[in-house]
Amino acid sequence: MIFSDLLQSFAIFCILLISSSSIDFLERLFGEIETQAPVKSLQEEESMLNKLYLIAGAIILAPLFEELVFRGYFYGILKKYTDPMFSAFITGGIFAVIHVNIPSILPLWFLGIFLALAYEASRSLWVPIGIHALFNATTIAMIFLSKGEDAERAVEIAPAWLTLFFQ
Repeated sequence: MIFSDLLQSFAIFCILLISSSSIDFLERLFGEIETQAPVKSLQEEESMLNKLYLIAGAIILAPLFEELVFRGYFYGILKKYTDPMFSAFITGGIFAVIHVNIPSILPLWFLGIFLALAYEASRSLWVPIGIHALFNATTIAMIFLSKGEDAERAVEIAPAWLTLFFQ
């Protein structure tokens, strides 16, 4: 049990290290990366009602839809023909790529794998839906608590630091 906890802690540390350094590496490779359109919309929206719609969509609708599609459908189909880890790896990668944000690809890939494993362990889609909703809510909170460049950086590192809650 102690060895398992140590191994899990080391894995989370590695994810944090890779995720945070991947952002800097990708920016050096591709130049400055633009903020995602949904994040810009949320930051620039002046109407409080529209902001609430955007927030509700990000915290409720996106996790529900994405988990039904990625964990409920794609993961299930792939798992029929391969093993759970391979299915989690592939669906996690597709999940990351569809978010179309180069600095977040690696952290979102880890999140996608984690969501698939949470689904596999619990046998309930509500578990990854809840984790995904918490992840999005935390990211949105970071956007509102940060200003300017810090807000962009907060969105990029959110996938990495959120893993600390799942030790």
